[in-house]
Amino acid sequence: MKKYISFLLVIGLFSCKKQLATTPTDTVSPSVYFNTESDLNNALTGVYYTLGENDLYGLFMPLYNAYNADDLYWTANGNPVALFINNYTPTEGTYLLFWRKAYEGIYRANLLLENINKPTMDSTRRNVIKGEALFLRGYFYYLLATHFGGVPMPLKSSFDIDNPGMPRSSLTAVYTQILTDMTAADSMVNPITAFNYNGHITKTAVEGILARVNLSMAGFPLNETARYKDALNWATKVYNSGLHALNPDYKQVFINLMQDIYDTKEDLWEVEFEVENAPTAYTPTGRWGNVIGITTNDLTVGVCSNFGSCTGKLFKSYAADTNDVRMNWNCANFNYATTNNVTTKAYLKYTQNQYNRQMGKYRREYELTTPKNKNNTPCNFPVLRYSDVLLMLAEAENEVNGPTQLALNTLNLVRSRAKAKSFSYSGTTGAIIINQNKDSLRSVIQDERLRELCYETQRRLDLIRWGIYLPTMKALALDFKTNAPTVAYGNGKLSGDDASERNYFYPIPQYEINLNPLLTQNPGY
Repeated sequence: MKKYISFLLVIGLFSCKKQLATTPTDTVSPSVYFNTESDLNNALTGVYYTLGENDLYGLFMPLYNAYNADDLYWTANGNPVALFINNYTPTEGTYLLFWRKAYEGIYRANLLLENINKPTMDSTRRNVIKGEALFLRGYFYYLLATHFGGVPMPLKSSFDIDNPGMPRSSLTAVYTQILTDMTAADSMVNPITAFNYNGHITKTAVEGILARVNLSMAGFPLNETARYKDALNWATKVYNSGLHALNPDYKQVFINLMQDIYDTKEDLWEVEFEVENAPTAYTPTGRWGNVIGITTNDLTVGVCSNFGSCTGKLFKSYAADTNDVRMNWNCANFNYATTNNVTTKAYLKYTQNQYNRQMGKYRREYELTTPKNKNNTPCNFPVLRYSDVLLMLAEAENEVNGPTQLALNTLNLVRSRAKAKSFSYSGTTGAIIINQNKDSLRSVIQDERLRELCYETQRRLDLIRWGIYLPTMKALALDFKTNAPTVAYGNGKLSGDDASERNYFYPIPQYEINLNPLLTQNPGY
C-alpha cells in the first residue's frame, strides 16, 4: 500500500445498472498514473469501492454494527456472539478489519488528493473530483471517530498502516479535520440534479452529513452545544434547496432499494452494491436483506439467515397509533413457512411475537434478480435519507430555539408519510398532545428516530450522543426480563446487562497497538 496503489479499486465495481462503473486495470505505480481525467475518476471510484467492502457497509454495518442498541437484538441459534452483547475485546478481529478498511479508504483518498493537479483538464471537473475525495476522507474519519474516538490522523499517503508510528489525535482534532474536509467539499461537488442516481456525493448529501457530524459534536462526549446551531444551518440548507422530498410511501423506499430503483428525492446518498449469480472478487456485494430480514431458505423468495429480531421496545413504540405503516413493515407481521417446497406467509396477530418480530425493512421477495443469489443482494444501503435530515432539522431547531412550531411541523412531515397521528401542543382533533417544552419535544424526536430509522446503523450512535445510552440499555434489559414471554428471548437482555461506560467506543485493536506503541487503549479495555 505504501508505494503502489492496487487498482482492484478501479475494477468493474458495478454492473450496467449501477452507476459508479469502470474498467479493471492492473496494479500501477502512482508515478505513471493520474495523468488523465479518466485516471482521476478511476481512482475516485476506488475510494468509493472501499465503502462497499465486507469490512464496512458490505457486511460489518448490517451485521456487526447494527446491534447493541434498543431497536434489535441477537436471536440466532447457539450462544450469543460477544460482539452482539456488548462484550467485545481488543483482540476481536472484526473491529481490526473495520479499522484497517477505513484507513485504506483514507489512504486512497490521500493519494488521489496528492495527484489531483497532475492531469491537464477542465478545472471545474477537477474540483468535483477533489471535493468528493475530500468528503470521503472526512467520512472515513467520521466512521473512525464515532466508533473509536480519537485516532491517528494521516493526511498523506506516505502513512503506512502496518508501521504507523503515529499517536492518536484528540477527538476534537479529528472532528475539526472532518469539518474542514467536508466544508471544502460543499463548494466543489455537483448538485444531485447532475445525476439520475445517488451513489456519488452531491452538495445536499455533504450538507446532510455535515448536519449529522455537528449533532455528534454537540452531544456526548464533546458536548459542544454550540454545534446545534451549525447542525440547524446545514439541515436547513438541504430543506431549502427544494431538491428533496419524502417518497409518499414509506414501504416503497425499501422496495426501490431491493429493485435497483434510484430515488434521488428520498435518498441523498447510497452505498452501491451489485449481485451476480457468480460474483467475482471484483464485485462488491451486499448483505442487506440476507443477514437482516425475514428468515427463509427459499431461493425464490430470497434466502435470509436473519440473525436478529426487533425489540419489544421498538414494536411497542408504534402502539400509540397502530395505523403507522412502519410498525408491520419494520417489525414484520408474518413469518415464512415452507411446506412441501411451497413457501407461504404465516401472518401474526397484533398480540403475537411482540418481542420477536423479524426485521422486515429489507425484503428480498421484491428483488428482480432471477434466480436470486443465495448470500448476496443488490440492495444499496441508504447512508442518508431525507427523513433523517428532517428529524435532524427538528432536533437542532428544538435545541437552538426551543419547542417551536417549525420543529413540530418538520417532525410531523415524517409522521404524515407514515400515516401516523401528528403531534400537537394543543387540542388538535386526532393529534397526540405533547407538552410544549424543550424536554418533551426532545424525547418525542428521539423516539421518532427509533421508529423511522431502525436498523439503519444510527441508533447506537444516537443514544450515545444524547447521553442516554446506559440508562436506555439497562431499561431494555429490564423490559426483557419483566415482559418477554419466554426465556427463548433471553439474548435480548444481555446487551443491556453487559453495557458499561467502556461501550461508548470500540476498543483500539490490540494488533494495531502491538504494531504502534504510540497508540493508547480506550478506557475499560
